[in-house]
Amino acid sequence: MTAITFDTLRFVRTLKDADFNDKQAEAISSAFQDAQHESDLATKADIRVVETKIEALETKIEALNIKVGALARDINSLRWILGVIVVLTVIPLIDNLLK
Repeated sequence: MTAITFDTLRFVRTLKDADFNDKQAEAISSAFQDAQHESDLATKADIRVVETKIEALETKIEALNIKVGALARDINSLRWILGVIVVLTVIPLIDNLLK
């Protein structure tokens, strides 16, 4: 992941403007920066990468669905063919039994 920039000097100045003393402002800034480094934050670029990967996976899933549909049609055709073969095999046997 790419690093998120954090302007500590600006942060400290903002705290000082809000009547924090130097020591307090620097301590809060340091704690905030430590917390930021410990967390895994996703940037917009990171999210775009994940979205691109998801779109690629969706495309692959669509292609697989098409292939599965074709296989289902092939299996259905084979069922009919096997059914016809069984019927054509059984008819002469039944005919011989009835004679």
